[in-house]
Amino acid sequence: MASVADQIVRALAANGVRRLHSAEGRSGLDDAVDRHPSVRWQRVGREESASFGAAGDAAMTGELAVCVSRLGPFDDRLLDGLVDAQLSGIPVLAVAIRDGSEDDGDSLSDLRAFRLFAERLARPHDIQRVVAAATRAAVEECGVAVIVVDDAMLAEHCDAGRPTAISASRPIVRPRENDLAAAARILAGARRVTIVAGAGSAGAHDEVALLADTLRAPVAHTLRGKEHVEGSPFDVGMVGPLASGWADDAVAVSDVVLLVGTDLRYRGAHGHDDAATVIQIDVRGSHLGRRCPIDLGLTGTVLDTLHALQPRVERRFDTSHLDYAVDGYATARRADDARALDHQNSAAASIAALVSRLAEPDAVFAVDSGVEELSATRHLRMNGERRLIGSFSHGSPQGALPLAVGAQSAHLDRQVIALLGDRGRAHLAEELPAIAHGGLPVKIVTIDGGRDSGLTALAARLGMRGIRTDAAGLAGATAEALDYDGPALVELVRRSPS
Repeated sequence: MASVADQIVRALAANGVRRLHSAEGRSGLDDAVDRHPSVRWQRVGREESASFGAAGDAAMTGELAVCVSRLGPFDDRLLDGLVDAQLSGIPVLAVAIRDGSEDDGDSLSDLRAFRLFAERLARPHDIQRVVAAATRAAVEECGVAVIVVDDAMLAEHCDAGRPTAISASRPIVRPRENDLAAAARILAGARRVTIVAGAGSAGAHDEVALLADTLRAPVAHTLRGKEHVEGSPFDVGMVGPLASGWADDAVAVSDVVLLVGTDLRYRGAHGHDDAATVIQIDVRGSHLGRRCPIDLGLTGTVLDTLHALQPRVERRFDTSHLDYAVDGYATARRADDARALDHQNSAAASIAALVSRLAEPDAVFAVDSGVEELSATRHLRMNGERRLIGSFSHGSPQGALPLAVGAQSAHLDRQVIALLGDRGRAHLAEELPAIAHGGLPVKIVTIDGGRDSGLTALAARLGMRGIRTDAAGLAGATAEALDYDGPALVELVRRSPS
Protein backbone atom coordinates (compact mmCIF):
# COMPACT_ATOMS: atom_id res chain seq x y z
CA MET A 1 0.00 0.00 0.00
CA ALA A 2 1.20 3.50 -0.83
CA SER A 3 1.15 6.55 1.41
CA VAL A 4 -1.55 9.18 1.10
CA ALA A 5 1.11 11.61 -0.13
CA ASP A 6 2.22 9.21 -2.89
CA GLN A 7 -1.34 8.63 -4.00
CA ILE A 8 -2.11 12.37 -4.16
CA VAL A 9 0.96 12.94 -6.34
CA ARG A 10 0.05 9.99 -8.57
CA ALA A 11 -3.52 11.29 -8.95
CA LEU A 12 -2.26 14.72 -9.95
CA ALA A 13 0.21 13.21 -12.41
CA ALA A 14 -2.59 11.16 -13.98
CA ASN A 15 -4.29 14.46 -14.75
CA GLY A 16 -1.29 15.91 -16.55
CA VAL A 17 0.20 17.89 -13.67
CA ARG A 18 3.98 18.14 -13.95
CA ARG A 19 4.78 21.04 -11.63
CA LEU A 20 3.74 21.81 -8.06
CA HIS A 21 4.15 25.50 -7.21
CA SER A 22 5.28 26.00 -3.63
CA ALA A 23 7.61 28.02 -1.45
CA GLU A 24 10.88 26.57 -0.22
CA GLY A 25 10.48 24.33 2.82
CA ARG A 26 9.44 20.84 3.75
CA SER A 27 5.95 19.39 3.68
CA GLY A 28 4.51 15.93 3.83
CA LEU A 29 4.46 15.79 0.03
CA ASP A 30 8.21 16.33 -0.53
CA ASP A 31 9.34 12.72 -0.47
CA ALA A 32 6.43 11.64 -2.66
CA VAL A 33 7.32 14.27 -5.27
CA ASP A 34 10.98 13.24 -5.15
CA ARG A 35 9.96 9.63 -5.81
CA HIS A 36 7.71 10.42 -8.77
CA PRO A 37 9.45 10.43 -12.18
CA SER A 38 7.37 13.13 -13.88
CA VAL A 39 6.35 15.60 -11.13
CA ARG A 40 8.70 18.25 -9.75
CA TRP A 41 8.58 21.26 -7.47
CA GLN A 42 8.50 24.77 -8.93
CA ARG A 43 9.71 26.87 -6.05
CA VAL A 44 8.85 30.48 -5.28
CA GLY A 45 10.25 32.74 -2.60
CA ARG A 46 7.14 33.29 -0.51
CA GLU A 47 4.17 31.14 0.44
CA GLU A 48 1.69 33.63 -0.97
CA SER A 49 3.42 33.56 -4.39
CA ALA A 50 2.62 29.89 -4.96
CA SER A 51 -1.01 30.43 -5.94
CA PHE A 52 -0.05 33.22 -8.34
CA GLY A 53 2.64 30.96 -9.81
CA ALA A 54 0.09 28.24 -10.48
CA ALA A 55 -2.23 30.84 -12.04
CA GLY A 56 0.54 32.00 -14.39
CA ASP A 57 1.21 28.39 -15.35
CA ALA A 58 -2.45 27.65 -16.07
CA ALA A 59 -2.94 30.96 -17.90
CA MET A 60 -0.30 29.89 -20.40
CA THR A 61 -1.30 26.28 -20.91
CA GLY A 62 -5.05 26.38 -20.36
CA GLU A 63 -4.55 23.19 -18.34
CA LEU A 64 -4.80 22.44 -14.63
CA ALA A 65 -1.98 23.83 -12.48
CA VAL A 66 -1.40 23.05 -8.82
CA CYS A 67 -0.04 24.94 -5.84
CA VAL A 68 0.82 23.48 -2.45
CA SER A 69 0.59 25.65 0.65
CA ARG A 70 1.59 25.14 4.25
CA LEU A 71 -0.26 28.29 5.26
CA GLY A 72 -3.43 26.32 5.83
CA PRO A 73 -6.50 26.75 3.62
CA PHE A 74 -7.86 29.90 5.20
CA ASP A 75 -4.88 32.22 5.19
CA ASP A 76 -5.53 35.50 3.37
CA ARG A 77 -2.17 35.28 1.63
CA LEU A 78 -3.15 32.02 -0.05
CA LEU A 79 -6.62 33.28 -0.83
CA ASP A 80 -5.32 36.38 -2.62
CA GLY A 81 -3.93 34.38 -5.51
CA LEU A 82 -6.77 31.86 -5.52
CA VAL A 83 -9.49 34.50 -5.71
CA ASP A 84 -7.53 36.19 -8.49
CA ALA A 85 -7.43 32.92 -10.45
CA GLN A 86 -11.14 32.34 -9.84
CA LEU A 87 -12.09 35.78 -11.11
CA SER A 88 -9.83 35.30 -14.15
CA GLY A 89 -11.35 31.92 -15.04
CA ILE A 90 -8.10 29.96 -14.63
CA PRO A 91 -8.08 26.26 -13.60
CA VAL A 92 -6.01 26.01 -10.39
CA LEU A 93 -6.05 23.32 -7.72
CA ALA A 94 -4.64 24.18 -4.29
CA VAL A 95 -3.51 21.51 -1.86
CA ALA A 96 -3.66 23.22 1.53
CA ILE A 97 -1.79 21.29 4.22
CA ARG A 98 -2.90 21.99 7.77
CA ASP A 99 -1.00 21.01 10.89
CA GLY A 100 -4.12 19.81 12.70
CA SER A 101 -4.15 22.60 15.28
CA GLU A 102 -6.48 24.92 13.38
CA ASP A 103 -10.15 25.09 14.17
CA ASP A 104 -11.95 24.76 10.83
CA GLY A 105 -15.25 26.16 12.03
CA ASP A 106 -17.09 27.47 9.01
CA SER A 107 -13.91 27.97 6.99
CA LEU A 108 -14.87 25.60 4.19
CA SER A 109 -18.09 27.53 3.84
CA ASP A 110 -16.05 30.73 3.71
CA LEU A 111 -14.03 29.32 0.81
CA ARG A 112 -17.20 28.33 -0.98
CA ALA A 113 -18.49 31.86 -0.54
CA PHE A 114 -15.82 32.80 -3.10
CA ARG A 115 -17.39 30.15 -5.38
CA LEU A 116 -14.37 27.92 -4.88
CA PHE A 117 -14.74 24.15 -4.73
CA ALA A 118 -13.46 23.20 -1.28
CA GLU A 119 -13.35 19.80 0.42
CA ARG A 120 -11.38 18.37 3.28
CA LEU A 121 -9.81 14.93 2.88
CA ALA A 122 -11.42 13.32 5.90
CA ARG A 123 -10.32 9.71 5.31
CA PRO A 124 -7.34 8.28 3.40
CA HIS A 125 -9.64 6.03 1.34
CA ASP A 126 -11.34 9.13 -0.12
CA ILE A 127 -8.20 10.31 -1.95
CA GLN A 128 -9.18 9.41 -5.50
CA ARG A 129 -12.74 10.65 -5.14
CA VAL A 130 -11.71 14.01 -3.66
CA VAL A 131 -8.88 14.64 -6.13
CA ALA A 132 -11.09 13.67 -9.07
CA ALA A 133 -13.94 15.91 -7.88
CA ALA A 134 -11.60 18.86 -7.31
CA THR A 135 -9.90 18.37 -10.68
CA ARG A 136 -13.20 18.17 -12.51
CA ALA A 137 -14.49 21.29 -10.78
CA ALA A 138 -11.38 23.24 -11.77
CA VAL A 139 -11.14 22.17 -15.41
CA GLU A 140 -14.87 22.16 -16.21
CA GLU A 141 -15.65 25.46 -14.49
CA CYS A 142 -12.28 27.08 -15.34
CA GLY A 143 -11.86 28.08 -11.73
CA VAL A 144 -10.27 27.16 -8.42
CA ALA A 145 -10.58 24.05 -6.28
CA VAL A 146 -9.09 23.57 -2.81
CA ILE A 147 -8.26 20.27 -1.13
CA VAL A 148 -7.55 20.48 2.60
CA VAL A 149 -5.47 17.69 4.13
CA ASP A 150 -3.90 17.18 7.55
CA ASP A 151 -0.13 16.92 7.45
CA ALA A 152 -0.18 13.82 9.65
CA MET A 153 -2.52 12.00 7.26
CA LEU A 154 -0.04 12.30 4.38
CA ALA A 155 2.18 9.64 5.99
CA GLU A 156 -0.65 7.11 6.44
CA HIS A 157 -0.90 4.14 4.07
CA CYS A 158 -3.97 2.78 2.35
CA ASP A 159 -5.24 1.30 -0.89
CA ALA A 160 -7.42 4.01 -2.39
CA GLY A 161 -7.67 2.54 -5.88
CA ARG A 162 -6.51 3.79 -9.27
CA PRO A 163 -6.31 7.50 -10.10
CA THR A 164 -8.97 8.95 -12.37
CA ALA A 165 -7.83 10.99 -15.38
CA ILE A 166 -10.17 13.94 -15.94
CA SER A 167 -10.47 15.67 -19.31
CA ALA A 168 -12.44 18.86 -19.84
CA SER A 169 -15.50 18.18 -21.97
CA ARG A 170 -15.12 21.32 -24.13
CA PRO A 171 -18.63 21.19 -25.64
CA ILE A 172 -19.67 23.25 -28.65
CA VAL A 173 -21.85 26.06 -27.29
CA ARG A 174 -23.67 28.31 -29.75
CA PRO A 175 -26.95 30.24 -29.88
CA ARG A 176 -30.20 29.01 -31.34
CA GLU A 177 -30.84 29.52 -35.06
CA ASN A 178 -33.50 32.18 -34.52
CA ASP A 179 -31.16 34.18 -32.26
CA LEU A 180 -28.39 34.03 -34.87
CA ALA A 181 -30.86 35.16 -37.52
CA ALA A 182 -31.97 38.06 -35.31
CA ALA A 183 -28.36 39.15 -34.82
CA ALA A 184 -27.74 39.03 -38.57
CA ARG A 185 -30.83 41.20 -39.22
CA ILE A 186 -29.72 43.81 -36.67
CA LEU A 187 -26.22 43.95 -38.15
CA ALA A 188 -27.58 44.18 -41.70
CA GLY A 189 -29.65 47.24 -40.79
CA ALA A 190 -26.81 49.16 -39.11
CA ARG A 191 -24.77 51.95 -40.66
CA ARG A 192 -21.95 51.93 -38.10
CA VAL A 193 -20.99 48.84 -36.09
CA THR A 194 -18.26 48.64 -33.45
CA ILE A 195 -17.06 45.39 -31.88
CA VAL A 196 -15.86 45.40 -28.26
CA ALA A 197 -13.92 42.24 -27.35
CA GLY A 198 -13.15 40.94 -23.89
CA ALA A 199 -11.43 37.98 -22.25
CA GLY A 200 -14.02 35.61 -23.70
CA SER A 201 -12.56 36.20 -27.16
CA ALA A 202 -9.48 34.11 -26.28
CA GLY A 203 -8.64 31.81 -29.16
CA ALA A 204 -10.86 33.75 -31.59
CA HIS A 205 -8.42 36.41 -32.85
CA ASP A 206 -8.90 35.47 -36.52
CA GLU A 207 -12.66 35.03 -36.22
CA VAL A 208 -13.11 38.48 -34.66
CA ALA A 209 -10.94 40.00 -37.39
CA LEU A 210 -12.93 38.23 -40.14
CA LEU A 211 -16.23 39.51 -38.78
CA ALA A 212 -14.78 43.02 -38.46
CA ASP A 213 -13.64 42.87 -42.08
CA THR A 214 -17.08 41.76 -43.23
CA LEU A 215 -18.85 44.48 -41.24
CA ARG A 216 -16.14 47.12 -41.83
CA ALA A 217 -16.24 47.53 -38.06
CA PRO A 218 -13.49 48.85 -35.77
CA VAL A 219 -12.52 46.50 -32.93
CA ALA A 220 -12.13 47.92 -29.43
CA HIS A 221 -11.17 45.81 -26.45
CA THR A 222 -11.27 45.65 -22.68
CA LEU A 223 -8.08 45.27 -20.65
CA ARG A 224 -8.43 41.49 -20.45
CA GLY A 225 -9.34 41.34 -24.13
CA LYS A 226 -6.23 43.23 -25.24
CA GLU A 227 -3.98 40.21 -25.69
CA HIS A 228 -6.60 38.31 -27.69
CA VAL A 229 -7.61 40.79 -30.41
CA GLU A 230 -5.09 43.63 -30.53
CA GLY A 231 -2.84 43.81 -33.57
CA SER A 232 -5.46 43.31 -36.25
CA PRO A 233 -5.98 45.99 -38.95
CA PHE A 234 -9.25 46.92 -37.22
CA ASP A 235 -7.76 47.78 -33.82
CA VAL A 236 -8.84 51.04 -32.17
CA GLY A 237 -7.50 50.37 -28.68
CA MET A 238 -9.01 49.93 -25.28
CA VAL A 239 -12.32 51.30 -24.07
CA GLY A 240 -12.58 53.20 -20.83
CA PRO A 241 -11.00 56.17 -19.07
CA LEU A 242 -7.48 54.69 -19.06
CA ALA A 243 -7.28 54.55 -22.86
CA SER A 244 -6.70 57.07 -25.66
CA GLY A 245 -10.39 57.76 -26.27
CA TRP A 246 -10.62 56.58 -29.87
CA ALA A 247 -12.32 53.32 -28.91
CA ASP A 248 -14.90 55.17 -26.84
CA ASP A 249 -15.50 57.60 -29.70
CA ALA A 250 -16.06 54.71 -32.11
CA VAL A 251 -18.55 53.13 -29.73
CA ALA A 252 -20.34 56.41 -29.06
CA VAL A 253 -21.24 57.02 -32.73
CA SER A 254 -22.26 53.44 -33.50
CA ASP A 255 -25.72 52.22 -34.43
CA VAL A 256 -24.86 48.74 -33.16
CA VAL A 257 -22.36 47.72 -30.49
CA LEU A 258 -21.38 44.05 -30.50
CA LEU A 259 -20.00 42.93 -27.11
CA VAL A 260 -17.88 39.84 -27.73
CA GLY A 261 -16.87 37.84 -24.66
CA THR A 262 -17.36 40.74 -22.26
CA ASP A 263 -20.11 42.17 -20.10
CA LEU A 264 -18.71 45.69 -20.31
CA ARG A 265 -20.94 48.34 -18.75
CA TYR A 266 -21.75 50.12 -22.00
CA ARG A 267 -24.80 52.26 -21.42
CA GLY A 268 -24.43 55.17 -19.06
CA ALA A 269 -20.63 54.87 -19.02
CA HIS A 270 -18.06 57.22 -20.53
CA GLY A 271 -20.70 59.48 -22.01
CA HIS A 272 -22.48 56.77 -24.01
CA ASP A 273 -26.22 57.11 -24.44
CA ASP A 274 -28.94 54.63 -25.25
CA ALA A 275 -29.02 55.28 -29.01
CA ALA A 276 -27.17 52.14 -30.09
CA THR A 277 -28.54 48.63 -30.28
CA VAL A 278 -26.43 46.30 -28.12
CA ILE A 279 -25.78 42.63 -28.91
CA GLN A 280 -23.84 40.60 -26.35
CA ILE A 281 -22.14 37.22 -26.86
CA ASP A 282 -21.15 35.33 -23.71
CA VAL A 283 -20.88 31.65 -22.85
CA ARG A 284 -22.26 32.45 -19.41
CA GLY A 285 -25.94 33.12 -19.89
CA SER A 286 -26.18 34.71 -16.46
CA HIS A 287 -23.77 37.45 -17.61
CA LEU A 288 -25.97 38.58 -20.49
CA GLY A 289 -27.22 42.07 -19.67
CA ARG A 290 -25.64 41.85 -16.23
CA ARG A 291 -24.04 45.31 -16.30
CA CYS A 292 -26.22 47.15 -18.78
CA PRO A 293 -29.44 46.63 -20.73
CA ILE A 294 -28.94 44.79 -24.01
CA ASP A 295 -31.20 44.28 -26.99
CA LEU A 296 -30.12 40.77 -27.89
CA GLY A 297 -28.17 38.19 -25.90
CA LEU A 298 -26.41 35.27 -27.58
CA THR A 299 -25.35 32.42 -25.31
CA GLY A 300 -22.29 30.63 -26.62
CA THR A 301 -18.54 30.71 -26.80
CA VAL A 302 -17.16 33.50 -28.96
CA LEU A 303 -15.45 31.00 -31.25
CA ASP A 304 -18.51 28.79 -31.80
CA THR A 305 -20.90 31.74 -32.08
CA LEU A 306 -18.82 33.62 -34.64
CA HIS A 307 -18.37 30.45 -36.70
CA ALA A 308 -22.16 30.17 -36.84
CA LEU A 309 -22.85 33.89 -37.30
CA GLN A 310 -20.26 34.69 -39.97
CA PRO A 311 -22.05 32.99 -42.93
CA ARG A 312 -25.23 34.92 -42.09
CA VAL A 313 -23.63 38.37 -42.07
CA GLU A 314 -23.86 40.58 -45.17
CA ARG A 315 -20.62 42.21 -46.35
CA ARG A 316 -20.53 45.97 -46.01
CA PHE A 317 -18.59 48.27 -48.36
CA ASP A 318 -18.75 51.64 -46.62
CA THR A 319 -15.45 51.97 -44.73
CA SER A 320 -15.84 55.53 -43.46
CA HIS A 321 -16.57 54.58 -39.83
CA LEU A 322 -13.73 52.05 -39.79
CA ASP A 323 -11.21 54.32 -41.50
CA TYR A 324 -11.87 57.29 -39.26
CA ALA A 325 -11.49 55.28 -36.05
CA VAL A 326 -8.48 53.19 -37.15
CA ASP A 327 -6.53 56.10 -38.66
CA GLY A 328 -7.18 58.37 -35.71
CA TYR A 329 -6.16 55.73 -33.18
CA ALA A 330 -3.01 54.77 -35.09
CA THR A 331 -1.87 58.39 -35.26
CA ALA A 332 -2.56 58.98 -31.57
CA ARG A 333 -0.78 55.78 -30.54
CA ARG A 334 2.33 56.53 -32.58
CA ALA A 335 2.56 59.95 -30.96
CA ASP A 336 2.02 58.50 -27.47
CA ASP A 337 4.68 55.83 -27.99
CA ALA A 338 7.13 58.42 -29.32
CA ARG A 339 6.66 60.57 -26.21
CA ALA A 340 7.20 57.53 -24.00
CA LEU A 341 10.36 56.46 -25.83
CA ASP A 342 11.64 60.01 -25.53
CA HIS A 343 11.04 59.84 -21.75
CA GLN A 344 8.37 62.56 -21.88
CA ASN A 345 5.82 60.38 -20.12
CA SER A 346 6.19 58.41 -16.88
CA ALA A 347 9.14 56.09 -16.30
CA ALA A 348 6.77 53.12 -16.40
CA ALA A 349 5.47 54.27 -19.80
CA SER A 350 9.04 54.53 -21.13
CA ILE A 351 9.79 51.00 -19.94
CA ALA A 352 6.61 49.55 -21.46
CA ALA A 353 7.13 51.22 -24.84
CA LEU A 354 10.78 50.16 -24.99
CA VAL A 355 10.18 46.59 -23.85
CA SER A 356 7.37 46.24 -26.38
CA ARG A 357 9.69 47.34 -29.16
CA LEU A 358 12.55 45.01 -28.14
CA ALA A 359 10.66 41.90 -27.04
CA GLU A 360 10.19 38.77 -29.11
CA PRO A 361 7.06 38.43 -31.29
CA ASP A 362 5.69 35.75 -28.92
CA ALA A 363 6.86 37.34 -25.65
CA VAL A 364 4.83 37.04 -22.47
CA PHE A 365 4.37 40.18 -20.34
CA ALA A 366 3.36 40.04 -16.67
CA VAL A 367 2.50 43.38 -15.10
CA ASP A 368 1.70 44.60 -11.61
CA SER A 369 -1.53 46.49 -10.99
CA GLY A 370 -1.28 50.27 -10.87
CA VAL A 371 0.85 52.45 -13.11
CA GLU A 372 2.50 49.39 -14.72
CA GLU A 373 -0.92 48.11 -15.74
CA LEU A 374 -1.85 51.52 -17.12
CA SER A 375 1.39 51.72 -19.10
CA ALA A 376 0.86 48.21 -20.44
CA THR A 377 -2.58 49.09 -21.78
CA ARG A 378 -1.17 52.03 -23.71
CA HIS A 379 2.26 50.87 -24.85
CA LEU A 380 2.57 47.09 -24.96
CA ARG A 381 1.67 45.96 -28.47
CA MET A 382 -0.04 42.60 -28.84
CA ASN A 383 -0.13 40.67 -32.11
CA GLY A 384 -2.13 37.49 -31.56
CA GLU A 385 0.97 35.59 -30.35
CA ARG A 386 2.11 37.68 -27.40
CA ARG A 387 0.49 37.23 -24.02
CA LEU A 388 -0.37 39.77 -21.31
CA ILE A 389 -1.10 38.49 -17.81
CA GLY A 390 -1.74 40.26 -14.53
CA SER A 391 -4.20 40.59 -11.68
CA PHE A 392 -6.64 42.45 -13.89
CA SER A 393 -9.85 41.25 -12.22
CA HIS A 394 -8.71 41.18 -8.59
CA GLY A 395 -6.22 44.06 -8.62
CA SER A 396 -3.48 42.50 -6.50
CA PRO A 397 -0.49 44.88 -6.61
CA GLN A 398 2.22 42.21 -6.37
CA GLY A 399 1.24 39.42 -8.72
CA ALA A 400 3.47 40.11 -11.73
CA LEU A 401 6.64 38.30 -10.65
CA PRO A 402 5.06 35.01 -9.46
CA LEU A 403 2.77 35.05 -12.50
CA ALA A 404 5.87 35.43 -14.68
CA VAL A 405 7.61 32.57 -12.87
CA GLY A 406 4.58 30.33 -13.44
CA ALA A 407 4.37 31.32 -17.09
CA GLN A 408 8.08 30.70 -17.62
CA SER A 409 7.90 27.30 -15.93
CA ALA A 410 5.27 26.28 -18.48
CA HIS A 411 7.21 27.61 -21.48
CA LEU A 412 10.96 27.58 -20.96
CA ASP A 413 11.53 28.50 -24.61
CA ARG A 414 9.51 31.75 -24.54
CA GLN A 415 10.63 35.17 -23.44
CA VAL A 416 8.83 36.15 -20.23
CA ILE A 417 9.13 39.72 -18.93
CA ALA A 418 7.85 40.97 -15.57
CA LEU A 419 7.18 44.70 -15.13
CA LEU A 420 7.13 45.36 -11.39
CA GLY A 421 5.58 48.18 -9.40
CA ASP A 422 6.58 49.34 -5.95
CA ARG A 423 4.72 46.54 -4.13
CA GLY A 424 6.14 43.84 -6.35
CA ARG A 425 9.61 45.32 -6.01
CA ALA A 426 9.30 45.31 -2.22
CA HIS A 427 9.34 41.49 -2.21
CA LEU A 428 11.94 41.06 -4.93
CA ALA A 429 14.78 40.18 -2.54
CA GLU A 430 12.71 37.24 -1.25
CA GLU A 431 11.92 35.95 -4.73
CA LEU A 432 15.29 36.31 -6.50
CA PRO A 433 16.99 33.30 -4.79
CA ALA A 434 14.21 30.94 -5.89
CA ILE A 435 14.34 32.28 -9.46
CA ALA A 436 18.12 31.96 -9.61
CA HIS A 437 18.09 28.47 -8.08
CA GLY A 438 15.41 27.31 -10.50
CA GLY A 439 17.31 28.70 -13.48
CA LEU A 440 14.19 30.19 -15.05
CA PRO A 441 15.22 32.85 -17.63
CA VAL A 442 12.67 35.42 -16.42
CA LYS A 443 13.47 39.04 -17.27
CA ILE A 444 12.52 41.59 -14.60
CA VAL A 445 12.29 45.35 -15.10
CA THR A 446 11.59 47.69 -12.21
CA ILE A 447 12.03 51.31 -11.13
CA ASP A 448 14.25 52.50 -8.27
CA GLY A 449 13.43 55.89 -6.80
CA GLY A 450 17.14 56.61 -6.27
CA ARG A 451 17.98 54.74 -3.07
CA ASP A 452 20.10 51.74 -3.98
CA SER A 453 18.43 48.77 -2.28
CA GLY A 454 21.16 46.38 -3.34
CA LEU A 455 18.89 44.31 -5.58
CA THR A 456 21.21 44.50 -8.58
CA ALA A 457 24.15 43.36 -6.47
CA LEU A 458 22.04 40.55 -5.01
CA ALA A 459 21.06 39.41 -8.49
CA ALA A 460 24.72 39.33 -9.52
CA ARG A 461 25.71 37.29 -6.44
CA LEU A 462 23.01 34.77 -7.31
CA GLY A 463 24.40 34.34 -10.83
CA MET A 464 21.77 36.47 -12.56
CA ARG A 465 22.46 39.40 -14.86
CA GLY A 466 21.83 42.59 -12.89
CA ILE A 467 21.91 46.00 -14.54
CA ARG A 468 21.30 49.35 -12.85
CA THR A 469 20.86 52.25 -15.25
CA ASP A 470 19.50 55.73 -15.78
CA ALA A 471 17.10 56.77 -18.54
CA ALA A 472 19.92 57.40 -21.04
CA GLY A 473 21.14 53.82 -20.73
CA LEU A 474 17.73 52.15 -20.47
CA ALA A 475 17.56 50.99 -24.10
CA GLY A 476 20.98 49.35 -24.00
CA ALA A 477 20.40 47.80 -20.58
CA THR A 478 17.03 46.36 -21.58
CA ALA A 479 18.39 44.94 -24.83
CA GLU A 480 21.28 43.34 -22.92
CA ALA A 481 18.94 41.79 -20.36
CA LEU A 482 16.55 40.42 -22.98
CA ASP A 483 19.46 38.84 -24.88
CA TYR A 484 20.96 37.27 -21.74
CA ASP A 485 20.67 33.49 -21.57
CA GLY A 486 19.25 33.29 -18.07
CA PRO A 487 17.37 35.36 -15.48
CA ALA A 488 18.06 39.10 -15.58
CA LEU A 489 17.11 42.21 -13.60
CA VAL A 490 17.06 45.79 -14.91
CA GLU A 491 16.64 48.67 -12.44
CA LEU A 492 15.82 52.05 -13.89
CA VAL A 493 16.95 54.79 -11.51
CA ARG A 494 14.78 57.87 -11.74
CA ARG A 495 17.88 60.03 -11.35
CA SER A 496 21.44 59.25 -12.41
CA PRO A 497 23.10 56.67 -10.17
CA SER A 498 25.62 58.17 -7.77
